[in-house]
Amino acid sequence: MGFIGFCNYRVIRVIYSTKGVKKNKRTEARIEWIQKVRETTAETAALYFSLLHEEDTEKALEILIKAQQKIELFILYFGPDKSQNGDAKKESKNFLLKKSDNAGKNDVLVDFLKMMMDDFKRCYEVKKGG
Repeated sequence: MGFIGFCNYRVIRVIYSTKGVKKNKRTEARIEWIQKVRETTAETAALYFSLLHEEDTEKALEILIKAQQKIELFILYFGPDKSQNGDAKKESKNFLLKKSDNAGKNDVLVDFLKMMMDDFKRCYEVKKGG
């Protein structure tokens, strides 16, 4: 009887240990994702200011291409939501502040990122002279 109890104890301990490892891996993955988003944010802001101050159109084009890559990476990070009532929520001014529900928020972020890319392109066009 003691041996069976010991085996049960070991099995239960392994199960809980495995769950803890999975939870830690998820936590580590989230932290890594947040760090990547922060780095990409900083790099994108730096590219925007570099483009604003760049006089050489060839270098400005290189900056524009790098910025487009960063913004596309952002869109992959956040991706559009699959929510069906996202448009209705976008009309509400306070839905972005709502902490209990994230539905539709990624769509707003993706729309913002697309507008940001349009701003990068317009800035480049002004520098190019067109």
